[in-house]
Amino acid sequence: MGEVRVSRRGFAIAGLSAFLGGVVGAAIGRVALPPVEKTVTEVKTITSPVLTTQTQLQTVTVTSPVVTTQVQTVTLEKPIVVSGTQIVLENLPLIQTIPSTFRFDYKYVAERAFSAYKAVCCGFGVGDALLGTLIDQLNNTPWSSLPGRGAYDPTQPLGASRYKPPLYDPDKKDYKGFTGFFRYGCAGENMWGMTCGAALITSMIMHMLFDKATATAAANQLLWSYAEEPLPKGELVDYLVSKLNFTENVDYVRLEAPGTTMCHAVASNIMAKAFKSGITDNTKLLTIRSNTCALIVADMAVRAAQIVNNYLETNQIPQKYSQPAIAKTCLTCHGANVPSPYRIFFNMNSYCDTCHKQGWTHP
Repeated sequence: MGEVRVSRRGFAIAGLSAFLGGVVGAAIGRVALPPVEKTVTEVKTITSPVLTTQTQLQTVTVTSPVVTTQVQTVTLEKPIVVSGTQIVLENLPLIQTIPSTFRFDYKYVAERAFSAYKAVCCGFGVGDALLGTLIDQLNNTPWSSLPGRGAYDPTQPLGASRYKPPLYDPDKKDYKGFTGFFRYGCAGENMWGMTCGAALITSMIMHMLFDKATATAAANQLLWSYAEEPLPKGELVDYLVSKLNFTENVDYVRLEAPGTTMCHAVASNIMAKAFKSGITDNTKLLTIRSNTCALIVADMAVRAAQIVNNYLETNQIPQKYSQPAIAKTCLTCHGANVPSPYRIFFNMNSYCDTCHKQGWTHP
């Protein structure tokens, strides 16, 4: 999850008090000693899969009938998460830190994803719509301790104006809250035009939340639906289009199944479809691309939220994914079952003919 340094004297003292209180409680009734006053100076480092805090305690005077030695350090060997001011031992996956009664509100997620795209980019759009929502809405959990709580204002008009300084810098289109690192997904991974940030970061979040097998199934479903189904689509996209008063082929376009998760290919198809609809002004074409990408981000964020909600309710991942037929065809020669030295092995669940067009001369 990365590391966030937080200095909270109250949190640190509460943790120390809980530790010493346990020592006291365990010994009362077994040892009857006069009160002994001890000065405890401690530097405590707590490592967590959610955050890391390093707190320098001031001198603390502890009066106890059982404390007889000076405590120098407290070491916790297990991974922990922080709940409010209490230390709670937990294990991954992080889905365990989300209350089973929690459910994403799809309209809220769609609006936040659209606005986050307009504020920063696609990767941040889905990342903040999902994890930013957990940070804002889950009280007394590890999420509520992460920076960024309250930076999103849903009362403002849809768009970048929903993100507030000082965490959001509108001039640099940058966000300094916890979810800001999802900017990595922008424009196909760090502006390289590779995997679309909406597909990449939703898949990454599945692996942040779930164990490997569950995350793989969830990510497969997201990547498959991105490539195989119309985009953007669904009632939540229609909700945004209506709220924004958008007109199809004027303000945005819809794609048939893109057949790929590649940013460059999808963005090019958006521009081509807009151009074929009669729009030739370059500024207008770029606006249509931006609006369409924002709707795709909202669409993918909602699909990921639906997967999480379904898992919280049923402990299952809905699975419509299947390997494309073209990939199966190519893997008859380029798969693991072909013996060396003739095998050129690839792991492939996408559409080979996005780049390797049928009819081309095979090398």
